[in-house]
Amino acid sequence: MRRSLPAPLKAVRVLLFVFAAAVALQIIGGLIISEVTPEVLALLIWVAVPGAIALTLGLRLPNGRRPLLIAIVTFLAFLLLMALGRIGAGEPQGLVNLLLPTAMLVLVLRRSSRAFLTS
Repeated sequence: MRRSLPAPLKAVRVLLFVFAAAVALQIIGGLIISEVTPEVLALLIWVAVPGAIALTLGLRLPNGRRPLLIAIVTFLAFLLLMALGRIGAGEPQGLVNLLLPTAMLVLVLRRSSRAFLTS
């Protein structure tokens, strides 16, 4: 019998899917706006990697297990470091980029979420 996700993990799952959708829209916009060259494709693949990881984590979330918890926390820490790097480079968008990973990290590290993911 499958266990149901706690409310914080349901929210994290939705936010992971929202993140993946936002990345997909960025890629589609990049393909529409720019001329397709190998350099542009390489950049779009680099942009697509976090979205693909977020989609994979969102799909795997109902299965639980400790490695998934470690993967989610590592992924969110990477996103936070990228946002801090943007702030350090003087880009104000870095402040906005801090919001989603911070919210997801807080929700993942709640007691009910940790209990679900470690059992």
